[in-house]
Amino acid sequence: MSRSPADITFSIATPICGQAEFLPTALASLLVQHMPFEWAVLDATPDDSVQRVLANHDQLITYRYHHPDRGQSAAIQEGWNNTSGRIVAWLNADDYYYPDTLAKVAEAFARHPEADVVFGHATHVSPDGEFQMYFPAIDEDPGRLLTGCSICQPSCFVRRSAMERVGGLDASLHYAMDWDLWARLHTAGAKFVFLDEVLSAVRIYPETKTLSGARRRYQELDTILRTNGVSALRRARVLFKFRCYDYLNRPTSRLAAHLRQFVAQAARLYRGYKPSRRPPILGLDPWTNRVADGSCRVLLPVYGSAGELTLKIVTDRPIALDVTVNGRRCQVAAASSSTVRTFAGEPIATQAYLAGPCQPADQLLRVVLRSPETGWRLMELSVAASAAAGRAAA
Repeated sequence: MSRSPADITFSIATPICGQAEFLPTALASLLVQHMPFEWAVLDATPDDSVQRVLANHDQLITYRYHHPDRGQSAAIQEGWNNTSGRIVAWLNADDYYYPDTLAKVAEAFARHPEADVVFGHATHVSPDGEFQMYFPAIDEDPGRLLTGCSICQPSCFVRRSAMERVGGLDASLHYAMDWDLWARLHTAGAKFVFLDEVLSAVRIYPETKTLSGARRRYQELDTILRTNGVSALRRARVLFKFRCYDYLNRPTSRLAAHLRQFVAQAARLYRGYKPSRRPPILGLDPWTNRVADGSCRVLLPVYGSAGELTLKIVTDRPIALDVTVNGRRCQVAAASSSTVRTFAGEPIATQAYLAGPCQPADQLLRVVLRSPETGWRLMELSVAASAAAGRAAA
């Protein structure tokens, strides 16, 4: 028997240590949700920067602390333990939800009362919120969990009863606690439901734990694979994929930059030999951002922006480009010069365009890019206030 989405409540934990500069966007993304939720803020920041951001939002917070703690996993679990929502999730301070995320997830749980886990797509953005790509590794088959990171953490929501049944998060883990939880849920027979929607935005930058290259992270990943009975050869392949991803996205020495280009070339050859079996996400090919049929859609949350906006669109070569935002066609002008950008370790000559003016609808830009040409790649999409963008273009 299905439940009404109105019966579904959420417990969202936000562990934080520093990163106060990112917290306003995460906070804004929670303020626009239309489903009941309890928010636990677990603040281990040495100063009061986070508390200043939260100063006028006491009514939104169900449970909080501000003191040193035992790490991210223990903090998240404490937040869940001190809230009562039927669906648990965590949102790091540098990530944020799409405006209607909780409503879509609640509807999925209501349609699938047997579901223990609902997960969907995510977007990779820069620290400034520029669109880079959709999370490329998503896989709707939970049976492939142990072949790579196929579920994006802030786009995953777990029924509290299922989380408690497997013992919650492992507080001894500091890097791979999400992957460990998904694997234990799958091994325990939990029912996973894939939601073909973009649910969260994840900031990608070298200082994140994911790209830290920490030895302990790889040790945790290897332990999870061992615990789940993965063979030595397969473990080596999975860990190699993690290392390649980290290596391509982490700044290193000049020598390492040359090696990074070699890895990028090897990855391109491999993907040419063995194309991704994952379908395009809204017209963008996973890993490469290639627009095979000439059109794609970019869904980009815009929080804290008022008035008209201008889009900056970067492609891997000059193309004839048609841009529609929230159903309205925009004027498009090529920028004055092209630049070379690095994408997944690969230097690419690019062409930039300015399109607008446009306005978000419900804090979301729904951008459709079309071209009569095929095979081009979207390198970046960002927004700016129209007047500021016009001055920069001049």
